Amino acid sequence: MRHLVICFLALGACQLDGSSLGTTSNAVPGDSSSSTSPSTGSTSDGSATGGTVDGTSGASMGGTSTPSTGPEPTTAETTQGMGETDDSSTSTGPEQTGTSSGGPACGQILPGPGGCDPACDLCAGGECLVDCIGDNVCDGNETTITCAPDRPCTVTCEGSQACKQATIECPVAHECQVLCSGEQACQQTVVDCGGGPCSLTCQSHNQACDQLEFNCGADDSVVTCTVGQDADPQLNPSGSTCACEANGC
Repeated sequence: MRHLVICFLALGACQLDGSSLGTTSNAVPGDSSSSTSPSTGSTSDGSATGGTVDGTSGASMGGTSTPSTGPEPTTAETTQGMGETDDSSTSTGPEQTGTSSGGPACGQILPGPGGCDPACDLCAGGECLVDCIGDNVCDGNETTITCAPDRPCTVTCEGSQACKQATIECPVAHECQVLCSGEQACQQTVVDCGGGPCSLTCQSHNQACDQLEFNCGADDSVVTCTVGQDADPQLNPSGSTCACEANGC
């Protein structure tokens, strides 16, 4: 009886050992999908998963690329780009006008007004005409021939000693012409030019402007002799930058 119990127990032990040895794995041979490997962050085809790279190292397969945008603009740059002007801009200053000399150009002829001035013998086109035509008609060292101040003026001394030793005063700012014709017509005569163009013409006799004194004005002042004079007119410059000259004398 004892032997039967021992054999029964031994048989049960053998069955238990056989069940442990007969247990099989659920894994299927040759199935690579059932095998696992330590976590490396990549799949079996070599592509990276879940990673990010910046724009300087290029794109990664399956990853998210972040492009480089450079430094952000400063507040001052952003403000200037919105239309505000730069404080460093220079100012051009007020506009400059006028001529470099600040005065009128030489030879400028101003027109005269309408009507006629009592100082004139005749007016033509706004010009005052003073006629000293005849022998000794306007002569004498106390005689002063004064042009109207507000218009161009022409004084004609024609005849023997017509304006001898007289003084002729030209307009303040307008053109003035003096014509001397005849023997000693303007001998020792004084011509005072004004601020406008001034001219003296000596003609028809070699003593028409004998010893005449010509005071140049602020504008062009010119003496012209169509006949050579025995004693040339004397020119006195005014200090103006405009002409003060004689031609043919």
